Amino acid sequence: MIPICTIWLFLTCNRSLLSSAGFPSIFITLIITGLQIIHLMLDLEKKGYKIFPYFITIICITVLCAYNNATLATFNIIMSFILLKKTSLRLVVNTIFVSTLISFLLFFLFHGLGIMIDEVHRMPKGSAHTLGFGNTNSASMFFFVNILITAVFLIFHKKKYFVLLLFIPSLFIYRITLGRTNFYALCIFFIFIILFNIKYFQKHFRMIYILVPCLLFCVTILFNFIYLKYPILDKLFTTRFSKNSLHIQNMGLKGLILGYNLPKGEPMDSAYLAQLFAGGITSLLFFFSVYIKGMRRASESFIKNYIPFIFVILISGFAENTFSTYSGLSVLFYKLLSTQFFENFKRW
Repeated sequence: MIPICTIWLFLTCNRSLLSSAGFPSIFITLIITGLQIIHLMLDLEKKGYKIFPYFITIICITVLCAYNNATLATFNIIMSFILLKKTSLRLVVNTIFVSTLISFLLFFLFHGLGIMIDEVHRMPKGSAHTLGFGNTNSASMFFFVNILITAVFLIFHKKKYFVLLLFIPSLFIYRITLGRTNFYALCIFFIFIILFNIKYFQKHFRMIYILVPCLLFCVTILFNFIYLKYPILDKLFTTRFSKNSLHIQNMGLKGLILGYNLPKGEPMDSAYLAQLFAGGITSLLFFFSVYIKGMRRASESFIKNYIPFIFVILISGFAENTFSTYSGLSVLFYKLLSTQFFENFKRW
């Protein structure tokens, strides 16, 4: 029998593609959430817990999600974190990678059937293709996510040096979509792959590694307040700060506690702010506590193999919605960190 986690992980990894192909994203999200709730109830029943009190919690969360739709992403991430606690890292990595392969097959199938149609956008930096995703940034993000997932699969199965070959498709996708942020992030990732093979980086700077997301969060907030004084910042990051600063100013106390409801259809190009807006302070505390706890107990082997992946997620999160959105990438991000402090995974 196929484990229930395999089903909702597969849907999670293919949600953006299916959405671009015309399947309602909210419908897919509700299926994923429903399967996660069923998974949780089955686990609780096996352990002999009374299920009824948990329904009250779910009702409260439903009300919160109705107030702010983005909160559902935080809910899905936390549910994944809990449900996969006793699932081997091998199963999670392999399932997400196979889902990625199927995602590529579906991508070519949808193009062959004419369901997804490529469009060319003329931009100051050149001609960019949407590849059927509606916009060039979504196309770039789709391949960015799948390239990183493939890299983690290769690293886990001790094929680390093959990861550098992924630079070729990364460059190819950049030339087609002109997605600069994702391409630069991948370049940083390949540089880190080389750097963290040096033992000096594996044995030192642990405290600095722990503070990286705190620093990036503070810089994100700071830039949103000083961009008027230094307009070059807003220009370099394509007006992200001038847009996001308005939302920060409008949050208020209720927004800090419950999250901030962004205007419909307006994207959030910062994982740190998206995390704050999606679930308020609670969402941020979850992120920082998992990261700090995982990094404090990280082995040298973990730092050598997976810190390049962790860092590229953190750094790209400065300008893109990476670990804060619910995807196969964020599931992998939190799963890798959790393997460092759950007792069940001392021999993963």
